[in-house]
Amino acid sequence: MKKLHLLLLAILLIFIGRNLSGQDVLKSDLSPITGSSSVTGEVTFTRSGDELIVFGVFRGLQPNMLHALHIHEFGDLTNQGKNVGPHFAPNRVNDKENQAQRDAGDLGNVLADENGNAQFVTRTKDLTLVAGPSRIAGRALIIYAGRDLGIDGKFGDNPMLAGGIISSTDRTKLSKRTLNTGETIYLPSNLPEKAKVKVEPIEPVIEEIEKGLQKGVTRLENLLQNVGETLESAGE
Repeated sequence: MKKLHLLLLAILLIFIGRNLSGQDVLKSDLSPITGSSSVTGEVTFTRSGDELIVFGVFRGLQPNMLHALHIHEFGDLTNQGKNVGPHFAPNRVNDKENQAQRDAGDLGNVLADENGNAQFVTRTKDLTLVAGPSRIAGRALIIYAGRDLGIDGKFGDNPMLAGGIISSTDRTKLSKRTLNTGETIYLPSNLPEKAKVKVEPIEPVIEEIEKGLQKGVTRLENLLQNVGETLESAGE
């Protein structure tokens, strides 16, 4: 039964891809995954050359907190999101030397303001709208309760808050914006016209984590050295 389920999802992805050829923007409308969540959001994916510019607005998040935003393999939000499969990772390398590699579907963290609202924007070359193995059309987009540490998709017990399917959209219902780079992107229509939109590449937080771990290791080494010196002095 599980194999049939996966086969049907694969056929659906192929069908969506064929019918979306030529699209330059996709959209995902996020709604609560569970009854205890009130999180909603809208995320657009605009093609710009060989990159995708990702822009999202969210409401109902935990104030002043980071929330992971991930694309998952399957566009099946039933069973409280348990059927979305693993993080979308066509570029994953399963070896010890690359455990810190960021999955293509790991879009980073969304920072909520003091009211639980957030805007998120980034760009990536690791994904495509409808073409090839990196296509995102028909897949699930999930925002989580906690942050993404950027370590091979592993971030512990992190409940899903809201999700949506990435699909085609009516561009006339979106807000069209031209960046100072000359690029055109599509934003949710309810975004204020004067809202600032600054697009940066995805910056994995792994470097930040490594720096923090190194500081911790150094402090531990110094502490052990001091303890050793104290014991030696006590034994004399």
